[in-house]
Amino acid sequence: MWSAPYDSRSSRHMKNSESTAWIEQHFEVHEGFPRPDWAAIAKQIEDNFDEPQRNQTWLTVVDEWLSKIIEALGEGYWLGESENFLVVASESEQYINSLARFLENTLDRVLTTLDGIASDEGYGKHVVMIFRTLDQYYSYISYFYPEEGEFATSGGIYVNRGYGHFALPHAGGGGG
Repeated sequence: MWSAPYDSRSSRHMKNSESTAWIEQHFEVHEGFPRPDWAAIAKQIEDNFDEPQRNQTWLTVVDEWLSKIIEALGEGYWLGESENFLVVASESEQYINSLARFLENTLDRVLTTLDGIASDEGYGKHVVMIFRTLDQYYSYISYFYPEEGEFATSGGIYVNRGYGHFALPHAGGGGG
């Protein structure tokens, strides 16, 4: 079910670097993390790729994004992949395999239980990021919050902006 970790810097979805060069122009860095301009990327894909190519193109874009996330997070992080999920983590392969089974089973159960209500339509795969430290986690999610205000402690969020994804702190909640 779960494929072995791979070097995310070599995209497995599109090999031609000329066909992926346009992706680079749609990234900025904030709080040390790559922040894609998802609206511009969506427009580029819509305008330049036929329907049959779009899922593959989204997978390529997400590969590039997650590769940059892994690079920003540093040593020990890797990208695992199951049928419907991509997970960035520094956890053990056994942990990620268990998580993958849980995620796949949960997705199946939601789609079955809420048949006709829930949908898995769209391009690409579901993304889950598990941050080793709270500092990394809060630096990452701060981008999605207003500049000022009081905010409760977070045990994880679903980012429903751009390419929706889950961001979670490591269960142990290491500080620095």
